[in-house]
Amino acid sequence: MFERGQVPSLPQTITDFLCKTSYLFLFSFIYAIYRGYYGLALVPGGIFLTSIGYWRKPYLTSWRRYLDIAFTILSTIYLSIRAYGSEYSKIYYCLIIIIAALYPLSFFPNGGILHCIMHFLANIAFIALFSGKIPKKFI
Repeated sequence: MFERGQVPSLPQTITDFLCKTSYLFLFSFIYAIYRGYYGLALVPGGIFLTSIGYWRKPYLTSWRRYLDIAFTILSTIYLSIRAYGSEYSKIYYCLIIIIAALYPLSFFPNGGILHCIMHFLANIAFIALFSGKIPKKFI
């Protein structure tokens, strides 16, 4: 799986599991479409694509890694703005704050498992947000 000269970010067993947990974002994407939040569905859909792209070849200096990080940060900011005033915004914001607090810890030993937990929490946050009414905004 790893190419010569490339440094993997984590052991292969962990990266394989992270690749599998990335498929949870596909479920959140489908749920957002089902609920009629077509524009917002681009967030979990895009995170799914960039996450799968990175975790299938998880090199520390890969452009896929930087694309995944950049897309996730920008889309989280966008969705957090859109979540303001929504029915389940408090649940969403609490989970996003927990995820943001956990992210730096994922660089320590056994951080891959923590990152898997972050994938689960993010999808719970998406499902909670998409389950309620979200006000329409021009952003």
